[in-house]
Amino acid sequence: MGCINTDFCDGAITKGECIKLVRETAECLINYPVLFSEIAANDGPARYSFIARNNESLTIDWQVILESLTEAQVEKMEGVSFYTLVKVEDEDEATTTGDHISMLNIRDLDNAFSIYGLTHVPKGKLTPGKKYTVKIYYFFPETRVCQWNSSEKAYENTVEDKITLKVKQLFLNIVRVKE
Repeated sequence: MGCINTDFCDGAITKGECIKLVRETAECLINYPVLFSEIAANDGPARYSFIARNNESLTIDWQVILESLTEAQVEKMEGVSFYTLVKVEDEDEATTTGDHISMLNIRDLDNAFSIYGLTHVPKGKLTPGKKYTVKIYYFFPETRVCQWNSSEKAYENTVEDKITLKVKQLFLNIVRVKE
């Protein structure tokens, strides 16, 4: 999974425990792609539909550019990541997993408003003659806080100051290579 940023881990846990939690979170997102939603800019989602050909491979790259946040919003984003991935889906079969799913692309939002990803679909992965659609998906975790509610005399799980991210531009490029 590469380098893991442990700067934002709670001081009450060890670095090893932090790394374990970060890995478990990534594994959860990888194993349950239904947690992701299709991303769209002001002019709608970026999609590419095509008919697969014999001996064809695909290289797909995408970029999501978010509108800049205010300084106060950036401070709230400390340690919060924005996740993207691409799915190549068979249009005839409504599956939640897709025929090809890219790796997760992760960006901390306190320092980056442009996310770039790249994936490769090898020849033989897709069935020739079938119609597929390439779609960009995202996952943005809500910041939740567990706090004491004195009137209810119980702890409650609440969403802390929800921040809306706006997509400024989406780029989706597909290179089809006949091998």
